[in-house]
Amino acid sequence: MIIVGNDKKLWNFTFSVTVGDSENLELGLSVISGSSVVIDWGDGNKDTITYSAGDYELISNTYISAGTYDIIIKDSINLYGFYYADNISITFNSINYPRRLTYFYCTGSNTISGDVTNLPSGLTTFYCTGSNTISGDVTNLPSGLTYFRCTGSNTINDYTSPTIFSVSITYFLLLPVGGLSETEVDNLLIDLDASGMSSGTINISGNNTARTAASDAAVTSLQGKGVTVTTN
Repeated sequence: MIIVGNDKKLWNFTFSVTVGDSENLELGLSVISGSSVVIDWGDGNKDTITYSAGDYELISNTYISAGTYDIIIKDSINLYGFYYADNISITFNSINYPRRLTYFYCTGSNTISGDVTNLPSGLTTFYCTGSNTISGDVTNLPSGLTYFRCTGSNTINDYTSPTIFSVSITYFLLLPVGGLSETEVDNLLIDLDASGMSSGTINISGNNTARTAASDAAVTSLQGKGVTVTTN
């Protein structure tokens, strides 16, 4: 199990991880040009990640003995991408990431909680599956998001219209536990169309209420621009 938080005063991204004997933890980190971050794995090992022209740099640590370790990513203000897709249970106490983060990808046995209002304002990609319990209003997502996928046990069950989405958005999938109302589904589709979405995927099926004829024109427009729309 990993518990994650952020110390804004020191710009340290902190973790507590509980692992078994000889268990390996792997993360993918992206660092802004000309900078680096230091990872203190909590077991005496440290690694430095410097800027790489690729999407992210994979880094791992094998813990010899089972136990709980405190991990610190120092100078996380230089971090713009976080990638985790491991089977170790990872838990974020709140969505309070380094402020320059633009890319967040987390799958596997994770439990992420908090309100979407705490996401970094510059975030463009948010991919989160697992058992997360993220909550909030779709309207409060970062305005520059171009890729949004959230499943699990999230309770993003509200939508306040009108909202202007990025003209570059290509993927929007929201499958919450509760679900949006038919009016919210209609308005979301109308606003995505009005924002200029011209390709990609929209999926607001699952527990969301079925849309009505009020969004027929928006759906027809979106499909005519090459967008695949899936609703109930």
